[in-house]
Amino acid sequence: MVPSSFRLILASLLLSSPLTAGHAQGAADAYEPVFDQLRGLAPRGDRVAAVHDLVLQRDAIHFHLDQGQLYLLSPVAGRTVGALFVGRGSVSLAPPWDIERAQLRRVLGDSTLDAGVSAVAFLFADSTLA
Repeated sequence: MVPSSFRLILASLLLSSPLTAGHAQGAADAYEPVFDQLRGLAPRGDRVAAVHDLVLQRDAIHFHLDQGQLYLLSPVAGRTVGALFVGRGSVSLAPPWDIERAQLRRVLGDSTLDAGVSAVAFLFADSTLA
């Protein structure tokens, strides 16, 4: 089963590609190579940066990357769609919706999340890279 985040990124890559935009058959033909590239995502040794006190916030989730290395991941369909952080940091989440808080409580035993991290993989199909 393909994780929903991969399906979203795959759809975004296929639909935005000049080779497949507006062509259903072209998108179908391009699916397997792009999916294989997603499955093979790996940190790039030539695209790494030291990070100190970097904050990334998307909606209700907040990542604070205290100190470590941030590696861009190998490209997919010619685009960078991910990064890997290895080091010391934290993640916090205070969901705004009752249903989200209830699900977080069901899974984690608490309606909010505040935890340390030593590695985080980011996948994105938006302006996060910029």
